[in-house]
Amino acid sequence: MPDFYQNYPTAQFQAAVTEATAKLNQLGNGAMAGQAYEMMLERVSNYTIENPMNFQELREVTLALGVLTQNENIVQDLQNMELFDELVEEILDFVEHVDAAHIPTVISRITKRLLLLYYQRYFSFEHSVENPERNEYFIRSLKYWLESYQDTNRMVLVAKETTDLISGDLEAVLANFADDEPLSNIQQKLRLDSSFEIFIRLRLLRLLVKLRTLQCNQNDDGVQNLFAEIMEHKNVRVNAHRFLAEEGVHLLLGLCIEANVIPIEQWQNFIFGAVGDPRAQRNQHAWQRVGEEQKSWFVGVLSRGDLREFLETMTDGQGDEIYQYRKQFWLQYVDYAVNAKIMLGKNAYRKLRSQNPDMWQRFNSSPETYSRLEDTERSCVFIDFGGFCVIEGTHSAKLRVYKSTPIQLTNKWYRYTEFYNQDVSSFVLLKDFVHTSSEIPFGQKNIPTYTWQNNVRVYLNHWLDPKIKLNNIVLPEHLDPRIMARIRDYLVRHGHIIH
Repeated sequence: MPDFYQNYPTAQFQAAVTEATAKLNQLGNGAMAGQAYEMMLERVSNYTIENPMNFQELREVTLALGVLTQNENIVQDLQNMELFDELVEEILDFVEHVDAAHIPTVISRITKRLLLLYYQRYFSFEHSVENPERNEYFIRSLKYWLESYQDTNRMVLVAKETTDLISGDLEAVLANFADDEPLSNIQQKLRLDSSFEIFIRLRLLRLLVKLRTLQCNQNDDGVQNLFAEIMEHKNVRVNAHRFLAEEGVHLLLGLCIEANVIPIEQWQNFIFGAVGDPRAQRNQHAWQRVGEEQKSWFVGVLSRGDLREFLETMTDGQGDEIYQYRKQFWLQYVDYAVNAKIMLGKNAYRKLRSQNPDMWQRFNSSPETYSRLEDTERSCVFIDFGGFCVIEGTHSAKLRVYKSTPIQLTNKWYRYTEFYNQDVSSFVLLKDFVHTSSEIPFGQKNIPTYTWQNNVRVYLNHWLDPKIKLNNIVLPEHLDPRIMARIRDYLVRHGHIIH
């Protein structure tokens, strides 16, 4: 680029330029209105190589810079059409070749306007993974103008001194400040307005730095404030893969996975607010961006929690005389589950509504996750163990083992017959069990035998490691050595495997 500082115009001309740059100052501060601005907005919007701006005076240049500064969509549209750098080049070529370009005041104002455009529309200027050369001319020109700047504006001087701001290495910028440095101090030292997109990006990067330093399940006022601030800017993109809220969930679940610790309620509430339940169809795109490992792990956590609630809280069998045995049996398998689907019958649903309104509300808020069964007494639960699936139910329901998922898991309602009318010979259904001989009559009372439980245990142990032992599925009151000896003796005499 040529030397802009060779000659100076007359005092009269300088006065005219000063008036023009005063209007430019208003432009940069967002005070742009009137017919001239609207006309320039239309010209910039319709800009193409075949339809150039053809600037005639400096005032048009300042208006064009104002349009770009104040209109995010126009900048993005021009960039998408690979026209932004071309427009900037036309603007700077005009400034370079008019007499006014040799006036330090004009140089100062143009530099400030270019910097304001960069700061205000920073998200559009960040280097794209898909196109690293995007905005190359603009960034190169901005650096040149900053190097040539000789005035006293502190915002421009700080940018001139802090080269990482212009190169886009904002993490390096933050590295110059202590971790506990108040953000307001950083803002003041860098001379950034809170509305600038570059300041918003610095703020978001600071949030991510804080997230990375959290301890697993840490919860205090600082953490809650951090979560609230992330949610305030949840839909701001932080990298090529994720938005801010998605990145936050990715990092938090990564901490939990590494520590193999279930996230506490406060962390789960943040995750649900940020990206929703990973089992709901409407949230799948967000969770794909969060990451498959994080999604699968969290689905398992939620499913195991739901399964425990189903067994312990959502239904107590309501007249199912062997429910205690079902409950004890399946509690031993909870930790093996990778997914679960609750299907409550009418009686259990009514009971849940009256006895646990909070859980009932959660149940109704996500019908894809928690569903209803068109049956009065029976409730059922689908459990995916990874290599096989089961559907278990209360009352007279059979237990069935499937090779793969036999139902559409996003349905809100199910009929009992739709997954229990298959033959064992079907492709998906592997085996079914009837809940018989949990106990047998002996004199004036019944004695436990655990026949069906042991049969199912032995069958499922083919897929599970570590194996479930007989003692695990026995009710605590039956663990007495004499009772256990009687149970083992009965099973052996009737040809059952007990190891």
